[in-house]
This record gives sequence, structure tokens and C-alpha cells, in this order.
Amino acid sequence: VRGEPDFCTLVALALRGELLASWTFAPAREEMAVAVRGRGATLNGRPIRSGAPSPSATLEVATSHPDYTTPDQKAALLGLRADGVHARPCGSAGLEYLDVARGALDATAFSWEYAWDHAAGLLLVTEAGGTHTTVAGEPFRITGGNALPFTAARDTVTGDRIRTLLRGR
Repeated sequence: VRGEPDFCTLVALALRGELLASWTFAPAREEMAVAVRGRGATLNGRPIRSGAPSPSATLEVATSHPDYTTPDQKAALLGLRADGVHARPCGSAGLEYLDVARGALDATAFSWEYAWDHAAGLLLVTEAGGTHTTVAGEPFRITGGNALPFTAARDTVTGDRIRTLLRGR
């Protein structure tokens, strides 16, 4: 990890494709986030809520790196080049989800569906009050077969806006 603080360990508990609990541990940051379905999300033992971004604020969005996308996914991600949106390549997906859950990042737009990268973070965002949806408008399934890219966002309004931009509308 070369002395860089931007990494974490992700653990998720799922039963038959349903996420039940998740843990996100960022040791260099001394942060531990826990989410339990129906019971909320905590960061270092304190409840966290994603909240909604200010209506006039530029949305901050972490995206898949364009070098690791298909041509169609790349075209969809280019839809985020819009007024009021600042898109940047993501770092650690787990830390990006943690930032959405705590309201420090407005959304993600990812084009890969490995459950080990997304399961813990998606439950964390959901239990903090956020949302997630594929470009087709369906919830992301950890079992695969998702329409990509997909977004996780602080609130439904932001998620809908990102999904609309990804669809090219």
C-alpha cells in the first residue's frame, strides 16, 4: 500500500443475494463503518446520514476510469460532462461509497459489477439514506447481470439525475 491512506477492507454478509450487513475498515484513516439492513449505518460507532446535496452545488461524482470501460460504458460516462457535475476517476471504490454515505461525495458511476467491490458499500449507502440504481433504473444486484453503468447516490433526486445523464438524456 506504499504508505498511501486510500485503501480499505470490505466485508459484506448476504443471504440469497440480499445484503444483510457490511463492514468497511480504513485502517490508515482509523475509520470503521458498519451497516445493518434496517438498522442504519455508523462510522466509528456514530450514526451517519448521507443527506442531500445543496440544490445549487456542483455534484461531485467518482466514476470508473475510462481506460477500464467498454465503448458503450465510456459513452455513458461522458454524459456526466454536464453543467453542474464534476466527474473524476475513482480511487478506492470502498472509500468512495463511504464518502457518499457520509455526504462528502454526491455519487458514484461505476461500470463493473464485482460484488466484492460493491456489496459492502451499497448497503452502507442505502442504510445511510442514499440510493443505488442501474442505468436501466433497477437496483444493483450483487449476483450480477446488471445494466451498466450504475450509480450510488446520496439521495434519490441525485441518483435520478446521474442515471438520466448516463442514459444520455
